[in-house]
Amino acid sequence: MYKNLRNKQVKGKNVLVDRNQINGSRYKSEGKPIYDYVKKAYLGFLYLLTIAYLIKTVQT
Repeated sequence: MYKNLRNKQVKGKNVLVDRNQINGSRYKSEGKPIYDYVKKAYLGFLYLLTIAYLIKTVQT
């Protein structure tokens, strides 16, 4: 539970703050990296290519 919580000095007091709020840009991109989307797009492209090829071979 405390994995994402970090101590942060707020007006002299230690406050547990969500790590994503402190530096959001670094940690929010951790969940879904860009290569995941690239991989999905590539696989979809291959899928469409194979379907088109199969349709073409069946028609002739």
